[in-house]
Amino acid sequence: MNKTKIVLVGAVSLLFSTQLFAADKQYVAADGSPETKLCVTAAAGTYNKFRRQLTSYATYSPMASRYRFVANNIYCNGYNIAQFSEDAGNMKVANQLKKYRKHNIKIYDIAMVGGPNSGSIIIKD
Repeated sequence: MNKTKIVLVGAVSLLFSTQLFAADKQYVAADGSPETKLCVTAAAGTYNKFRRQLTSYATYSPMASRYRFVANNIYCNGYNIAQFSEDAGNMKVANQLKKYRKHNIKIYDIAMVGGPNSGSIIIKD
């Protein structure tokens, strides 16, 4: 019985330590552009830091317009900034950006790709 507790505690400790290492990604800006800084903060920064950067990003428009613009026009490594933030695990920023996304559609292809009945889909606005 005592061996079982030791093994269980060891397994739980190992699980938590691997989760900590997996979540310890570093996001480094490739350049000094404001968009890149927004991407880095969306992935790894706090919500308040993201909001401050967004405030200085477009000072000419109301905050809702800034969120709308960034949520629909900024891409980080080929992904929309909201999706990039979500993939990085920064859910508070991701959820805020998703409120302002237009045409947020996800398509899941459950058909066999390249089979006899496969085809192409074009989505128009």
